[in-house]
Amino acid sequence: MKVNVYSTDLRAYDIQRFDIRLGVEVRVELENPEPNIDWFSNFDSVLMVADVNDDNKRTIKATRVGSSVVKIMAGDTVRKTFEIVVYDESTETVDLSMENIRLK
Repeated sequence: MKVNVYSTDLRAYDIQRFDIRLGVEVRVELENPEPNIDWFSNFDSVLMVADVNDDNKRTIKATRVGSSVVKIMAGDTVRKTFEIVVYDESTETVDLSMENIRLK
């Protein structure tokens, strides 16, 4: 079974981890899934996972900075896991100020 991720700007195949910017939404699909699988993501505040009327697909939105592990389960057995790391671009900016600049 493979986990693929899609958005308007992205197609990623057989992922184990991906980083996503806060507020962005993607579609996650399982390729060649086993029957009777369940998605488990701890219902944490980092992600909003929505069912799209298909056991093999979910819409995932990044709602808070942090990381989450999603598990694909068949009964009590974990069949696949992948990690999603949510980042906020604003934390990656640098504020610079300059004083006493002399041109030579």
